[in-house]
This record gives sequence, structure tokens and C-alpha cells, in this order.
Amino acid sequence: MPSLEILIIPGAKLHLMSNEELKKLVLNNPRLRILDIADNGFINLPGEMFKMNANLEILNISSNKIHEIDLDLSYSTELRVIDLRNNLVMETISDAFLKSVAKITEMTHLDIILSGNNLKCDCNLLQLVSIFNVSTSAECNLNSENHLIDTNKNDSLSSLLKEACKSEQKLDLLIIIGGSSLFVLISGLIAVCCFIQFCRRRKLQNPGDWIITLAENTPKRDHVPTFIVFLAYCSHNSSFVMNTLYPRLNKKLMTLLNQHDKEKLIIAYDKKFLAGEAIDVLIHQAIENSYVTVAVISDEFLKSSWCSFEVKMAYTSNVPLIPLYLNKCNPDNLSGIFKLLYNTRVRLLWPDSKDLGRHDLTKQEEKVIDVLCNNVIAYVTQTKQQDINNGNNDINEEIETQM
Repeated sequence: MPSLEILIIPGAKLHLMSNEELKKLVLNNPRLRILDIADNGFINLPGEMFKMNANLEILNISSNKIHEIDLDLSYSTELRVIDLRNNLVMETISDAFLKSVAKITEMTHLDIILSGNNLKCDCNLLQLVSIFNVSTSAECNLNSENHLIDTNKNDSLSSLLKEACKSEQKLDLLIIIGGSSLFVLISGLIAVCCFIQFCRRRKLQNPGDWIITLAENTPKRDHVPTFIVFLAYCSHNSSFVMNTLYPRLNKKLMTLLNQHDKEKLIIAYDKKFLAGEAIDVLIHQAIENSYVTVAVISDEFLKSSWCSFEVKMAYTSNVPLIPLYLNKCNPDNLSGIFKLLYNTRVRLLWPDSKDLGRHDLTKQEEKVIDVLCNNVIAYVTQTKQQDINNGNNDINEEIETQM
């Protein structure tokens, strides 16, 4: 059957058809210019049933039971009249419908007949009335009062709808502000609860003992640290640290400091940490009870949350922190505390065995150990001098005794 140009079938109980059957009826007639399906008991119509009807000029869907207007009519660019009289549109005009008919009005004049619907007075209706030629007898509801939409009285209508639109925008703004305030309040409460729990887990009587601001340039100690160096390293590098770095560093420091008790020089996990103790508390105590923290940084170290915690603890406690890199790293791949450490601290790099012969490698390793020890001793001496300047004679006597 050839495509129809005029299809008028009012009162035929087409609502008994399925949405697919109704779409097929319209889509199979792409040359339609006039479609009248009034008084057929429709509650809604398929949104894209007119996507093949570019020639449609008059659409009559009046006297049905349509609750919401959400048709996509953007394909029907020849539309002149949309008759929506005597339906049950109680709320508002959908954004999708507005956008679709807005495209039509860019090319042609469009009349929309809305009489017999109790529409909601809102911003969408204001836009509809401002752009299109809406029928003179439609009504909208504002605060339980009905108002006639009369296009012959554009000034009063526009004023009414603008008032409704302004009220709606104020309400939306209040909802946004209220929601944002509630979010900030809840976030603050969660942060406080987390902080309290954080302090409890560490069993600290005074959280201020370990939260030290970066503005303080020198560590304030009321005791002499038990150890010279705290070695912070990743378990992946445990073999290198305990078999290579630890014994050589310990031996060198014993010689330079004339210290006979080698157990008082370096604190490391594998030597001093006891099974069953809280790791975070042990780390805090190790940093506080050492003059210097040496971070043995590798790729695995950078990925470890515990290692990051140790570096942050040393940094914020203002304890001297010496980074010893086991391999070269790309600073572009660093973030957070590690990027800050890389950019602000002098770095030591452990020699790479791939680049050197055995003899040269040993010499370079000894050179790094020498530089590391000299830096450690410089920090110990600096601490001693600071205590003298601060008048801490008791502490100074203890330092002399240790060294």
C-alpha cells in the first residue's frame, strides 16, 4: 500500500493497540501531512513514533488522556499545528518536547493548542509561551490558583510566569545550598571521628606529641635519642639492608663515634621490632628515639603505604631525613611526600652493579657509606650544638656520655 498523506481516525479506540503497532502505523506512512488520532483514549504516545514523518504539518491528539507531553517531534520540520486540547496534562512540559519543537521553530511558524489542560506554571511553560504561539484559553496552576494563559495579554502572563520561574529557581538554589551544607557537616563529623579513632589506635596520651608543624625548624627533644639512625626500608629490600647496608654502616659509625655498643647505633625492623606490637606505634617510637632517619628508597618502597607513613612521620616530626635511592627514578612518576622529598632534599644514590666492575663497585659503595656517615654525624653534632644554644645542659651531658 502506498504511503498515505492524510490519516483521520478519531474515536477508534486506538489505545487498544500496542505501542509497537501504533509506531508501525505512523512510521509506514512517511508522507503523512495530516494526522488526526483524537479521542482514542491514549494515556501516552511512543516518544519516537514520528521520526520518519518529515512532511507532517498538522498533528491532532486532542481529547485523549495524555498525562505528560514527551514526544520527539524534531524530525517533523514542516509542522504548523499541534493540537493538545482536552488532555490530562497536569504537571509540566518536558524538556525533551521543548527541545524538539524548538528545532522546528527555527524554520517555520508553529501553533500549539493547550486549552483544556491544567498545566503547572513554571519555567518550561514560560519558555513555551515566549517562543511559540500558544492558544488563548489554556490555564496553568500556581499555588492552587488557576490562571488563564492569554496570548493577548502577554505582559501580565509573562510577569506571572517569571514570578513562578523565579520562585522555582530560589527553591532549587536553597535545595543545592542545603544539600552542600549537609555534605560539609557530615564530612566534618566523619573526619573528626576518624581522627579520634586514629589517636586511640596509637594509644597516645597527647596527639600533639607527634603532630608537629612544618614551621618548626628544629626538633624539640626533652631526652637524648637512644639510637643514632633509624633505617626505614621495604621488606622486599630486607636482604640488602640487613646483609650489606646495616653491617657496613654500623661498623663505620662505631669507628667514627668511638662507640663500642653496636646495638645502640642503628634501629631496624628486623633487629628491634617485636612480634605482636602495633607497627605504627613502633615506627613512631623508632623515629623519635633516633637522631636521623635514613630512608632506603626503591620502587617497592614507593608503592608501600607503610613506607610512605614512615617518611611522612619523619618529615612532619622535623627529624633529619636522608634519602638513599637504590636505583634511579623518574621524578615525573613521583607524587605526594616522595615528590616533595625528591625536590627538596639532597639525595644519595647507591651504585649500580651493572655499570661497574667488582673492584670499582666496592669503592663506590664505600664512598656512599662514607658520605652517609658524615651526614649522620653532622646531624648529631648539629643537634648537640642546638641543645647547647637552648641551654639544655642535662641533655648535652648525656650526649657527651653516649659519644
